[in-house]
Amino acid sequence: MNSSILMLCVILLSACTSNHVSEPRFQFSQIDIVSYKWTSDTIQHDWQLYIASIGSIDSLGQCAIARRDTFKGTERYFKQVLPMAFDSLIAKINYKELPTSFFIKDDVVRIYDGFTYCLLWHQQDTIVSTVFEPDKIPHGALRDFIMQLNDFIQQADTESSTSFDYSEINRYILEHVVDSSRLPPYRDVIEFKRTDSPK
Repeated sequence: MNSSILMLCVILLSACTSNHVSEPRFQFSQIDIVSYKWTSDTIQHDWQLYIASIGSIDSLGQCAIARRDTFKGTERYFKQVLPMAFDSLIAKINYKELPTSFFIKDDVVRIYDGFTYCLLWHQQDTIVSTVFEPDKIPHGALRDFIMQLNDFIQQADTESSTSFDYSEINRYILEHVVDSSRLPPYRDVIEFKRTDSPK
């Protein structure tokens, strides 16, 4: 009799464990931040869209990261949990009020050789994108969040052995974000292409 009760308890516990679904930590479905720039082949004078890093956060706070530590260097992939310190910053951001871009006026002559960034905020079936140069964002929760998130991506050190697929993000950047109207046709895109686990 006791063995039957014990077996029943084991079955019930297994059923409860298998049906457990983690409660979302955030209201958004995903946030992506992408750094990129246009580069030119000095020999053939062909333009390339160079994607330097991508960070993707899901609603549970899991962060998948792809980056290169040197210009056009080896692809590296990481998986880390977003620190709890980010929660209060994210709570202060209203994604509906995000502007489409943060740039200085086109009529101002200047030289900028840094990366351009794109923040993609996925809320149910909606994607809100903001394109920016880091120092053009006004001080506040959004600036603090972006700066700290970028530092988190660059400092990630837990290498991942799981599969990544950034093709959808790469495609979105090409189709909706990158403005190539002032450039000649580009030859290729230097992106993150790994879709299987590393050896």
